[in-house]
Amino acid sequence: MMKKTVLAFLFMATGFFAIAKSGYMLRSNNGSLKKQTARGMEYAVQIPFGAKVEILSDTPVSAFYYWTGGRSNSAMDFYKVSYQSEEYFIAAKECAIGENPIVITEDATLFTKDQVSSFRNAYLPRGTICLKTGKSSQKGGVSFSQVTFYDSADSTLKTRWVQSKKISSDANDVKAAQLVELAFVQTDKGMKENFMKLAMNIETTSKIKNYVEAVNKKMKNIIDGSNTESYTRANAVVLTDDGSMVNLRAAPQKGAVITKLPSETHIATLYRTVETEKIEGLTEHWYYIQTESASGWLFGGYIAFLGDVEDETAE
Repeated sequence: MMKKTVLAFLFMATGFFAIAKSGYMLRSNNGSLKKQTARGMEYAVQIPFGAKVEILSDTPVSAFYYWTGGRSNSAMDFYKVSYQSEEYFIAAKECAIGENPIVITEDATLFTKDQVSSFRNAYLPRGTICLKTGKSSQKGGVSFSQVTFYDSADSTLKTRWVQSKKISSDANDVKAAQLVELAFVQTDKGMKENFMKLAMNIETTSKIKNYVEAVNKKMKNIIDGSNTESYTRANAVVLTDDGSMVNLRAAPQKGAVITKLPSETHIATLYRTVETEKIEGLTEHWYYIQTESASGWLFGGYIAFLGDVEDETAE
């Protein structure tokens, strides 16, 4: 009887581990987990880029995604997952399933095939967390590895080839990159600094060490306000091509989302970052803005300034 009980337990355990797989959130902006409600999927909690989840079922659930003031145009696929001991759902097009996370160590050109002639006018910036598919090759003296990443332009996962010398599967390198992402999404200054200290204290390869140090310097400038300049404009609006909502963040780049602003929301800008950033083909500053009910950082590509408004900071 004891033998049968043990065998039954082993069978159930084996069955569970056959289903449970690891997945990684590969969407760098607005990555979130959902809760299933009576009408469909709704926002539950934001998670950082590269966060690990456990996939609880092989078969995705098809449902509409609802947010404040809108709904997805069509049903989407979601995996049931476990994250920090809670059950949620994650969009299948944002979560790569596998056990081989890697980090890009220097800006890496994307190739459609494992050959130099198949390059595309696109790249993955250093610090990007991807999943390695396990495929690799060497042609013309160049080593290639196939990776899965999130393409923000098409809002889905894609698989491409990169040069193997520009990726690292070192566990410490990946952990440091994940800590950097955790620092980005914190609203509290102290928490940001703590996560960056943890990232800098990890023993990593030289390329990731340089990356973490560069991010820490840039983030410290943002926190201290030393890389911002006054830019007061009272007459501006949020403007998007498709009328979609945009994120108001606690800090430039990947700061935690404070709220979502509808297109044509009237805003006033107070100051902006000195440096510009390129997002989805647009090069702009980040602006600290105010609405009637909130304040935070908004990417300049989503701001339209109305008329020739005098700079109120000018003397």
